[in-house]
Amino acid sequence: MRILFAGNLVSALETSWQRFDVMRRMGHTVEGVDLGPYGDLGQRRFLRRIDGRAFTETNLREANALVLKRVEIWGPDILWVDKGLLIVPNTLRKIKERWPALQLIAYQDDNPFGSRTFERPFWRSFIEGIAEYDLHFVKRSQDVERFCRAGAKQCRLFVTGFYEPLFAASEKAVGKYRHDVCFVGTAIDDRATVISQMMLKNKVSVDVYGRRWNRFLVYYLKRKQFHDLLPAEHYADVTRESRINLGFVSHSNCDEYNGRSFDIPASGGFFLAERTPAHQSFYQEGVEADFFSSTEELFDKISFYLKNEDVRVNIARRGYERCMQEDYSLSRRLRDALAVVEALK
Repeated sequence: MRILFAGNLVSALETSWQRFDVMRRMGHTVEGVDLGPYGDLGQRRFLRRIDGRAFTETNLREANALVLKRVEIWGPDILWVDKGLLIVPNTLRKIKERWPALQLIAYQDDNPFGSRTFERPFWRSFIEGIAEYDLHFVKRSQDVERFCRAGAKQCRLFVTGFYEPLFAASEKAVGKYRHDVCFVGTAIDDRATVISQMMLKNKVSVDVYGRRWNRFLVYYLKRKQFHDLLPAEHYADVTRESRINLGFVSHSNCDEYNGRSFDIPASGGFFLAERTPAHQSFYQEGVEADFFSSTEELFDKISFYLKNEDVRVNIARRGYERCMQEDYSLSRRLRDALAVVEALK
């Protein structure tokens, strides 16, 4: 298949880039359109409170013109739009009018109908254009119903998976990222509160990698425990070498799992995550991973596993084996998804 992939292709830690790269590795003819530079999130962070617009008119116009031009020049079978916040409905209609055989596919990992009120301006164009796509791939069961109510022609679940190229061991990094407890992720929902309590009240040594942590007091009180964003090539080194890797999900996004749910066990790391139906379906609790439903249970299990190395190591090993045996890879997930797309023709 000839696939024109429109998404954020800035780095290998962007899940959009990972999907793009896996499609290429699968042998499809794939061309990328990088929409990342048109996001201008920083420029409009304060202005959108005044005018309610997430993106500048210039960036919207240029991003949509670029996609149209690439479709015209390249002639794909599929336009795969990965988190298409910048793509306006009129662009999709123009494509369908000029190239009616082209399949318009949308992939959406985030939740346009979640409770993050500050994100609503970003979703406006996408929600207005839901009915223009031939097929939507979504993350949650409840998304299927919401998308169909919003006019989606077809909607399918897509469970993500681990991106295999990230999990080759780096000899130079051995020992560099060894932490007792580690969390890789953004400071959203109640994560900062839990991390603060762990560090300040429970005296747990937690190392954190991610965005937005400098908005919270704990960042300044425990500055050495907070680190810059990881280079993509060392992401798996952190999860592999840390004794305990935390798996918080985003409640404001109505998530039951995320990429870390597969990345951590696939790297051979020990996964201690929020107890959700999805996590319990992926791994046997206390055997291949372990879970918590409260901060008290989380602290108790951290204390237990830091004192019981053999138990922790065995669970990590079995979690890795489950990932491999069940093939929780992104390649497998995209192979299944593209088979669904192929069946649309």
